Amino acid sequence: MIRWLMVVAALLAVTPAEGASEFDDSANFFLPYCVSQGQIPPHNDYAQMSFCWGLVYGMAIELRCVPLEVTLGQEVRVVVKYITARPERMHEPFVILADEAIRTAWCEPLSH
Repeated sequence: MIRWLMVVAALLAVTPAEGASEFDDSANFFLPYCVSQGQIPPHNDYAQMSFCWGLVYGMAIELRCVPLEVTLGQEVRVVVKYITARPERMHEPFVILADEAIRTAWCEPLSH
């Protein structure tokens, strides 16, 4: 997990932010770009949309607990639903919340 977060941090550090002096890694910034296939991301920014999908894809692979039949679209929708349900945490890093979403949905045993 540490290795994955280091890779994500490196990617975030080298990704330019248009019109901003600092890169925003928050869920506030990324969530609008995590749209479903067929939807248009803000400002037609398909690069940011792809970045969101790539982060989710990479996390799901690294965690190795998502069933093979789950699609990337489903993973993205789970992440969006999880983060949207926690508006008080939108200032936190997107990757942290996305990791929690995937772990909660597929990795942690259900307690009854």
